[in-house]
Amino acid sequence: MQNPVGYEVIDGRATLTSFSALLTNPQTTLEFTHVITGSFLTGGFAVAGISAFQILKKREVDFFKPALRLGLLVALIGAMGNFVAGDQQMLEVKNTQPMKFSATEGVYETTEDPAAWDMIAFFNEADHKSVFGVRIPYVLSILTYHRPSGSVEGMNQINKELEAKYGDHLNYYPPVTVLFYTFRIMAGLSMYFMLISALGLFWTRRKKPWMYEKPGMMRLYGWSMFLPFLAITSGWLVTELGRYPWTVYGLFTIKDSVSPNVSVGSLLFSNIVYFLLFCVLGTIMIILTRRIMRDSAHKAETAYVDLDPFSSHNLGKDKHSKSEEKEEEALK
Repeated sequence: MQNPVGYEVIDGRATLTSFSALLTNPQTTLEFTHVITGSFLTGGFAVAGISAFQILKKREVDFFKPALRLGLLVALIGAMGNFVAGDQQMLEVKNTQPMKFSATEGVYETTEDPAAWDMIAFFNEADHKSVFGVRIPYVLSILTYHRPSGSVEGMNQINKELEAKYGDHLNYYPPVTVLFYTFRIMAGLSMYFMLISALGLFWTRRKKPWMYEKPGMMRLYGWSMFLPFLAITSGWLVTELGRYPWTVYGLFTIKDSVSPNVSVGSLLFSNIVYFLLFCVLGTIMIILTRRIMRDSAHKAETAYVDLDPFSSHNLGKDKHSKSEEKEEEALK
């Protein structure tokens, strides 16, 4: 849907003609890697965050200290892999979805060479121009080409190319402000994850593990376990909103995707149900997480003992009950 390949349109229907092209699509492989490494990052911070809260409350400290380090190690590996995959993915986006790329950087007009990077910016989306920006020289060229030179094509120029290719009946500009800031949230948190993971491993090394005795640091790492969810949400907003106005990029528009057989009321009802469902699932997740954090770290090892008929506990209980029956028969 982001970069369709290996297909042929036959009688108005897209037909897959090359499964290998689908599997080797650069956008797919890079996005898959980006998602998987993000999962490692999220899991690592979940372990590290829960461990940090338990250490803060002086619960089974000897168990949670190595658990914290393990979580940070997995998070660091995931963060570095995620950063590399994300960087390569954006280079691919520049080639396949140039409008999305320029929107994430807030570039309306083609930049000079070298290109400056806007750290903060405000836009007039109606007039398709940047109103204000805090710019850092060379950075956009470095991020785009990995060298301190090169210009970036602006959205206004790209829009003219798209109008010539697909027609001027569509608005090809995506929601620039949302893309600009969600991309910076995602990229900024990615740098944050790598930094605090590396520092956490350094500060908890055996010779000088001073971080364990700092309540402020434990709270920092504890609350940081929620930030990967913000980063992931920001990333998906960039991915999905950035392809506007396409459902399938270059082939099928969002307008054409609306079924004439589905009413507005049905769509509203479905969205309300999905929203409530996710709220319920989120509440359950929070309740279960709090319950797990209150329990002993070793409780899971014996949680299902009574339910397992072949556990040593139950087998021993069976032997004990049989011996009691024999004693009762002997007394009779």
